Amino acid sequence: CVCVCVCESCHHGCGAMASESGVSAEAPTQQRTRIRHEAARGVSWKFVVPLVYAPLLPMIRIGLRKQPVLRDRVFFSSVGLAFVHGAYLVLFDLGMGE
Repeated sequence: CVCVCVCESCHHGCGAMASESGVSAEAPTQQRTRIRHEAARGVSWKFVVPLVYAPLLPMIRIGLRKQPVLRDRVFFSSVGLAFVHGAYLVLFDLGMGE
């Protein structure tokens, strides 16, 4: 469990204590303010990219209907790129904006 809280007892269920990790305890209002600022940083674009693939894939199939070889190459390249992006997010970049 990777906790961002610095309170005396972790509410994430991992049982980590602020004194164990060497982090000084903040006042609860300061902690809430810090967490709100971290959450309000903006859109994490790496998670928005699949929304581009959703309309793009049918447009490739429809737009390149008369060129089947090019259509298949572009379509399957896009699908492969989407799988690589998803694998990257799952395997290497699990942080939600960290």
